[in-house]
Amino acid sequence: MINKGRQRNAYAGEYIQDDWKTSSKLTLNVGLRYELYTQPIDQNNLGSLFDLTTGNFAIPGNTPYTRAMVQGDHNDWGPRFGFSYQSPLPKLVVRGGYGVFYAMRDQNQSATQFSGSTPNIPTIQVPSISAATTVAPPYTMSTPIHIVPATASTAGFTPAAPYGVVIKTQGLQRALMPRLMQYNLDLEYQQSPNRLFAISYSGSRGDHFATYYIDQNQEPFSDVLNGTNTQANRPYPNMGANVEGVYSRSSQHYNALNVKVQQQASHGLQFLANYSWQKNIETMGNGPDAYTESSSSVAMYTYNLADEKGVTPLNIAQIASGSVLYQLPFGAGRPLLSTAHGLLDYAVGGWVVNGIISLRTGFPSSVETNAVPADFQSFNFASCVPGVPTRLPNPGVDGYFNPAAFTVPAAAPTITGAQVPTLGNCGH
Repeated sequence: MINKGRQRNAYAGEYIQDDWKTSSKLTLNVGLRYELYTQPIDQNNLGSLFDLTTGNFAIPGNTPYTRAMVQGDHNDWGPRFGFSYQSPLPKLVVRGGYGVFYAMRDQNQSATQFSGSTPNIPTIQVPSISAATTVAPPYTMSTPIHIVPATASTAGFTPAAPYGVVIKTQGLQRALMPRLMQYNLDLEYQQSPNRLFAISYSGSRGDHFATYYIDQNQEPFSDVLNGTNTQANRPYPNMGANVEGVYSRSSQHYNALNVKVQQQASHGLQFLANYSWQKNIETMGNGPDAYTESSSSVAMYTYNLADEKGVTPLNIAQIASGSVLYQLPFGAGRPLLSTAHGLLDYAVGGWVVNGIISLRTGFPSSVETNAVPADFQSFNFASCVPGVPTRLPNPGVDGYFNPAAFTVPAAAPTITGAQVPTLGNCGH
C-alpha cells in the first residue's frame, strides 16, 4: 500500500416510542425508529472499487462517482410493536412483538476497505497460465517482477498479459443496509408460586444481506464442454484472476421454538430446563468471512446461485440445557443440625450443590473435492451417492460422516472427447 487508508462513516438514529395501557389486562408498546448509516469513504479518497458495469476502476470523487462510489441508502425506517396480555386464565400471560432493525452493511476487504486497492497499491502484470496448457514455467527465480504504473484503467492489459490481482468489490448499485424483521410470541403459565412453564416462538426474515463473493469472471460450464474456456472468452478477458462482487441480495429466514420450565427454591431445590429447536436458512450466503477468503465465503458456481440456498454455517438445530441447585439441609435453621452454631454451623451450614448440562447438535458442514471444472471455479463440492446415508451407523468423535456416501463428481466429455469433472451435487 502506497499510502495508509483511513475509513470514515457516520451513523445517526432517531426514534419515538410509547407504552399504552389500554386496560388492566392489555398493554401496548408502539414505536418508530429511523436509522442512517452513511456509506464508507476514505479520508483521502484513496483506492478504488471495481465497476462491474464498465470493467474499469471507480476512483472516489472522480466523475461520475461520489466519494463512496456506491449509492446511498437513506430509507431505513423501523416500526416496532409489542403487547402484553393477561388472559382470562389468571396465571397465563401472552406476550408478543414485531420490529424492523437495520445494521451497517458487511465490512470486508476491498469492498469497504477500498484504500487497499489500485491505484494505492503496486500493480503486477503476470502472464496467464493453465495447468492444462502451460508447459514451460513463465517465471524462474531470476525473472524480474514486472510492476506497471498504478492506474484506474485496465487499458494496456490483454488476455495474454492480464491484470493479475484478485478483485473484490461491492456492487455499486443498491448497496443497501441489511434489514431484519423480527417477531415473537410467548406464553407463560405460573403453575404455582415457585414453578413457571413457558413456550415461545421466535422468527425473523432478513433481506438486503451481503452475498457471498460472486465471481463475475467465471465462465459457464458449457464453455468447458465446447472447448471455449479460455482467458480470452472470460467476461473480463483482461483480468487474469477472479472478479468477485458482493451484493445486497442475500436473504435469511429463521424460525425457533423454545420451551422452558423453571422451579424456584422449594425445600432447598431449584432447577431450570430449556429446549430449543431452530433453523436458519439463507440464500446466496451470509457475507464474506471477515477479511479473509475461503470456499465458505465464495459462491461455487456463478451461473446457478439457487444452489447456494441452505442452512447458515452457524445454525445449531437443537439445544437442550438444564441446571439444578440444591441447598444441603444442614446448619442453623435447616432440617438437620438446626441447632448448630458457632464453628459447627460455619463448617456444615450454607453448602450448595449445583450442576449444569448442555447438549446440542453440531454445525452444518460441506464435503469438497479437488476435482474442479476448468471454468475458472475456485472449488467444487463432492457428489452424493444415491441411497447411501451420509452419517455412519454410530457417529462419534472417531468418525461421523460416511465416506462411502460421497464421490468425485461424474465426468462429462468435451467436444474433443476429453473427460472433465462436472459440478458436485452435495452442497451446503
